Amino acid sequence: DEVEKGKRGKSRFMTESRKHIACKEKAIRFLLSIGCANVKKEFMSESRKNGNKGFMVFDAVGEKDGSLFVVECGGTSKDKLNKIKKIIDAGIIKELYIFPYGSDKPFQWTNFDICRSCGHKV
Repeated sequence: DEVEKGKRGKSRFMTESRKHIACKEKAIRFLLSIGCANVKKEFMSESRKNGNKGFMVFDAVGEKDGSLFVVECGGTSKDKLNKIKKIIDAGIIKELYIFPYGSDKPFQWTNFDICRSCGHKV
């Protein structure tokens, strides 16, 4: 799988597969299909906790009725999912969708484990 270099997170350079780039394009189309506006790829969210600055990058984000809808493509770490759950519980994100590699549509994540590599439910 050919790769493309891109800037992500805390100015670290990551290598991103064409499979991941294609999945993000499908995520954008999905968010638009459910009525989201202001749809963005590689959305960086900044937060402060105890005076420390933190960042989280989402693969795709859209807004609908004043709420944020997030799509993560492929596998996502349990740690990142736990952090996103806290943001959902705080009412900042309305819904999180996982778009597994090889799938034609995402599923809504509701606090269950997914494969860290491909994003399918385990």
